[in-house]
Formats: sequence, structure tokens, C-alpha cells
Amino acid sequence: MASTIIFEAGSTTTITNFAFSGTAGNVVTIKSSQPGIQFTLTKASGTVTANYLSIRDSNATGGAYWDATDETNFNFGNNTGWEFTVMPVTGEFFAFF
Repeated sequence: MASTIIFEAGSTTTITNFAFSGTAGNVVTIKSSQPGIQFTLTKASGTVTANYLSIRDSNATGGAYWDATDETNFNFGNNTGWEFTVMPVTGEFFAFF
């Protein structure tokens, strides 16, 4: 079953162990309580690895590397500090022939 974790807009949460990961067909959504207003996740060091996440309105800070480069992650915009390898999902798709 897919899950959604909503963080209070403008809030800061200190992470010690990042345990948000989904599975194929069960993507975990992390987002702000108010669209367009970021929440902050902070971790002092290390690497935070994400899999099967849908992320929106997140500010990832601290000394950690926020790795969302796996193709199972979705950048739904207004995210800072995360490393994504694909462009944000905008709802518009174009085919080039």
C-alpha cells in the first residue's frame, strides 16, 4: 500500500535514520502540508539514499548527501538539496519523432 508522509509547511525535522522508502507499485510520497511552501529535512553527515519516493516541496540540508538519483524516485518540484538525475515531473510530456 502506498503511503503519504506530510510535513508541516515551514517546519524543520532532524533526521538520524532516513527510513522512507517504497517498493515497486508502492511509492512513498513526502510533501509539505501547504503546496509551494517547503519543509526542511536536515541530517549532519552521511548519505541519505531514497528509493521509490515522490518528493515535493522539500529542502534537504545539513552535511549529508541527499541521493535521489535512482530512477525510481520522482521529483514533483520545489525541492532543494536533493540530487535527482531526471527532470521534475510537470504533467506535460512531449514526443519527438
